[in-house]
Amino acid sequence: MPNSVHGTILTTDDVDIGTWDFATETFTAGGASPNAVHVTTRRDTTNSNPLATNFLRIIGLRDLNVIADSIAIKGISQCHNAGLIAGRDVSQTTKNGFYENICVHGVEGMSLTNDNFYELGVQTSTTCKDCVGPQDLESIIASNTGFAEAWDLGGEGYELRPENAYIAGQIISTLKALPDVASYDDMLATYGDEYAPWSYLFNGSARPARVTGSSLPATLVPFTVYDITCTGNLTLPETPIRNVAIVSDCRIHDTPSGTLDIQDAVLAVDQLQQINNHGISIAANGDIGQADCSAGLEIYTNDTSVNFAAKGDVNNVRIVSAGDVTWATGANARVGISVEALRDIKITTDSDFGLCPDGSGPPGPRQFEYALVR
Repeated sequence: MPNSVHGTILTTDDVDIGTWDFATETFTAGGASPNAVHVTTRRDTTNSNPLATNFLRIIGLRDLNVIADSIAIKGISQCHNAGLIAGRDVSQTTKNGFYENICVHGVEGMSLTNDNFYELGVQTSTTCKDCVGPQDLESIIASNTGFAEAWDLGGEGYELRPENAYIAGQIISTLKALPDVASYDDMLATYGDEYAPWSYLFNGSARPARVTGSSLPATLVPFTVYDITCTGNLTLPETPIRNVAIVSDCRIHDTPSGTLDIQDAVLAVDQLQQINNHGISIAANGDIGQADCSAGLEIYTNDTSVNFAAKGDVNNVRIVSAGDVTWATGANARVGISVEALRDIKITTDSDFGLCPDGSGPPGPRQFEYALVR
């Protein structure tokens, strides 16, 4: 609405940051942890731009004060909090299971064969219309238990995108910069509340240390960001990995034994030097995250893919990839999984996916979204 026509309809005095009380459905300006914004727009005498009337002038009413206000709350959609969202397709073959109200969404489509299971409350959807295959929709519903109910919750034309995958490079850059902040509070002030989940990388208020090099030591020190530049593969150590971030420009792959013990940690690959290779490849054996979702693992890749090898379980894992995310046969994420892939999510067979027991999602920063409540 151009000011030249309508005058000033919104001023900074009419934008209030505050707190929305869900129980009483009331807004209060300010608060220790603001979660909402109240905006008032005006065409009135306060802003010297009341709305001119036409026929009402006959009775002497030459203008009207018109005021509108709305309140939006800050949050994260359930599908972005914990779900499988592909910028292109979600493909799966057979005998996979989806549980605990998880979302499964492909922007450009979804393909599946038969004998997959969708627990009541699971949502499946595509943004593209007529993009479910390779069978027709009736055949898919008939051969996959629960798909009809899951499709009813989402369906075609559903607007949902892997928002965080578009900024995977930005997230990785912020991760690498954590040792440069003065404290945890300074990180929040610099980068925003969406990075609050990275508190486990800080030793109380103290910022993490930075270690550079071309390989990882046999034992990793908690509260450290390892910034590794190398030309081959970066092998993870056999010892427990806790409260660290590992950022590399080469492929990160599992321990030599294929048994990984990792919790409250971040793995990130930025601008992989090797073409046509997975940026991060995990065998999915060992102790990855916690089944009660008290600890987890974050994975970020910029312009490369992520692969979970066959027959293993991961718990409370969040993946943000500018490439593909692939799950081999029997690679399970039954408790706590969030995937945003800019390209495809590829699921083969005998894999289960679900949310944390309390419905929460894995750790990690997310872009906040706003939803109108009034």
